[in-house]
Amino acid sequence: MSVATAPNVPSILVVEDEMFVAMLVEDILSNSGYRVTKAARVDKALEMVDHGDPFDAALLDINLNGVEVFPVAAKLREMGVPFVFASGYGREGLPPDFSDSPVLQKPYLPDALRDAVAALLGRTNGVTHAA
Repeated sequence: MSVATAPNVPSILVVEDEMFVAMLVEDILSNSGYRVTKAARVDKALEMVDHGDPFDAALLDINLNGVEVFPVAAKLREMGVPFVFASGYGREGLPPDFSDSPVLQKPYLPDALRDAVAALLGRTNGVTHAA
């Protein structure tokens, strides 16, 4: 049984418009035991959140080809889904409504990504770090 179809596998929404980065994140998280769903646009991400399978956590790039991801973050917050913003600007790119949200500084290392997702899920020591 693959991770994508295994029951009780945490589902992570990755909202990232740079295809190479999205594929890299998917590989890292999939190899770490997560089920990953990707969206490259805000409207697609909102559709997935509203009408798709529920997500356990999300990684949100702040700027998607000039469109900010904050409507997705607001919807996830409303639904109680934890998320982390990914940004090259750090906290400086966050509006006041999200100033308390975690930020993963880009570029990030695989271990930092795994640790950030594990923290969202309340896992103290993360998941298996497969190579």
